[in-house]
Amino acid sequence: MNATGICNLALGYLGQNPISTLGVDTSTAGKLCSAFYPGAKRALLESRNWTFSKKVWAVTPAAAPTHPVWVGAYAVPAECMRVQRVDDGSGDYRLGWERIGAQILTDDTPATIYVEGVYCPAADGDEAGYPQAFCFALAAHLATELCIPLTENATLWTALLKVSELKVREASGSDGSQGRSEFIRSDSLARRR
Repeated sequence: MNATGICNLALGYLGQNPISTLGVDTSTAGKLCSAFYPGAKRALLESRNWTFSKKVWAVTPAAAPTHPVWVGAYAVPAECMRVQRVDDGSGDYRLGWERIGAQILTDDTPATIYVEGVYCPAADGDEAGYPQAFCFALAAHLATELCIPLTENATLWTALLKVSELKVREASGSDGSQGRSEFIRSDSLARRR
């Protein structure tokens, strides 16, 4: 599904006519979709640890940190909306770190750190890789954002908010039920023996 399709699903929730193309359609609905869609998408991507939007970046040191506690400084990758984990390459994720602004500050200075985070490209067009459940959740979320400007109907907004919450839960459950390795990363069990 593409961005226009997601916007048209949102407009369908609102009982509105579909738009022709996001960013091109000059109707009121088209202009509002163009204004609200990028922020609604980013907000929903940031709200959970979606497996389809995870990415790992290899990052080399930036400038010296200005913070007195940390010794290493690395720039947050431009397409990383939220940093989830940072590793020094050992795979144990024990590197001390903190995100402050556009920097990741660390308690050591490895030549490269590996940043796992939520990926959202600067340009749109990545929707083709989104699971269908997420597309419907995004459409419902967008519909709540568009409801008042398009319909001025607070009762409909309240109903759509419930639909949006349900769709996000469904998409999150589906996304979270994907399989993963049974490998235990921590050696805490071995140390207890």
